[in-house]
Amino acid sequence: MSHVSLTGDWLLVNQKLCDIVGYNKEELLKLSFQQITHPDDLSSDMAFVEKMLRGEIQTYSLEKRYIRKDKSHVWINLTVSLVKDSSGLPLYFISVIEDIHKRKKMESQLRGIHGEMEQIIEKRTAALKIEIAERKRAEKERNSFYDLSSDLIAIFGYDGYLRAANPALRKCLGYTEKELTSRRFIEIIHPEDLDRTLEISAEFRKTGRFAGMENRYLCKNGNIVTLSWTVTGVPEDDCIYTVARDVTDIRRQELEIAEQKLKIAANSKMNALGRMASGIAHEINNPLTIVYGQTSALKKLAEEDFVPKSKIVTIANSMEKMCERIVRIINGLRTFSRDATNDPLEFYSAGKLLNETLSFCHGRIQSFEIELAVDEVSEEFEFYCRPVQISQVLLNLLNNSIDAVKSLDSKRIQIRFVVENEKIGFSISDSGAGIKKTIFPIYSLHSLPQKKLASARGLA
Repeated sequence: MSHVSLTGDWLLVNQKLCDIVGYNKEELLKLSFQQITHPDDLSSDMAFVEKMLRGEIQTYSLEKRYIRKDKSHVWINLTVSLVKDSSGLPLYFISVIEDIHKRKKMESQLRGIHGEMEQIIEKRTAALKIEIAERKRAEKERNSFYDLSSDLIAIFGYDGYLRAANPALRKCLGYTEKELTSRRFIEIIHPEDLDRTLEISAEFRKTGRFAGMENRYLCKNGNIVTLSWTVTGVPEDDCIYTVARDVTDIRRQELEIAEQKLKIAANSKMNALGRMASGIAHEINNPLTIVYGQTSALKKLAEEDFVPKSKIVTIANSMEKMCERIVRIINGLRTFSRDATNDPLEFYSAGKLLNETLSFCHGRIQSFEIELAVDEVSEEFEFYCRPVQISQVLLNLLNNSIDAVKSLDSKRIQIRFVVENEKIGFSISDSGAGIKKTIFPIYSLHSLPQKKLASARGLA
């Protein structure tokens, strides 16, 4: 709601109007309604204003567009009345503004869909209702259209049998028209898509609504094709008119892209493991050295006539701990290197996850003499997550930080454990140069060349 002067200036506006146009109150009060009204809608609005000021109308409503602060357009429903003083002279307008942008957008989409459906229905209905002589001509024209069209066109009965298929559809599936029309079309649907197709078909016959569908078909030569369908039904003629597109190549390309992304992710993990190799070797070598030393001690004890049992137990316990440490590192490597996308969510110790991840990096951090500050995290503190994925993210961030600071005079990495609003997180910062904020609007991660990604900038 708003109050508007007789010249169009905003006198009073509420927050709802500010939200609609994207201006705050101070900004909006410096403008007039003419300045934010779409040029194509201004003349009709002003015509109503002039009629109201002449006393020809008491109020008016219209739908028009405002120009938001971000230059986008928003549809509103405007209802205006005029406030007068005791002598009948106009004082100001009261405007009630309703945001109808979503409705207008939906109406536009529905008009487009409705128009397309009406055209198809009109053509088919007209072709089927004309006289016998006109039917032959229409059938000839239709057959010519079928023969020339690159789209896959078919006519079905409500019984599920195919009545006609154009050459493009027959060529795509590899069957003759007789082979296709002599049996129900569902017989060549891929078994994995059959139940879903039957459900959608039943819903369409019941309600007449069809939201679109893709399913796979078994070609005569054994190939599998994926078709995307548009369907219009004419129950009074017992006909269902369909147009399909062969999207097999598109879906295959999407699958190849998805597989390529998985390969890139796997390569990224392998690169991370490669960078950690020397550090991991160091982490494994230390306990092995201890085990080797303890083995020598056992040999010496074996040469003695009497060996206290406590000494053997002490040495065995030490060797057992070192072996457990090596096993944890190896298991961690195996876990890190696999795809954890489909792992179930589970409660996992935050402290344990952090310590396991840091065990991969300790060698690199020590070799570069990097100062590491880590918040103390209790292993009793658990959270709901996919541990492998969290560990992979943390490890990538840590490796990035190591690469960013290893050549600097000040080498510092800090890991914070944050708990806020029933959510937890790990915050990693370092003394690296960081990435300028102005770069983010220009480049997304996916658009950066791989060579650019190879050199870290740090997280500062």
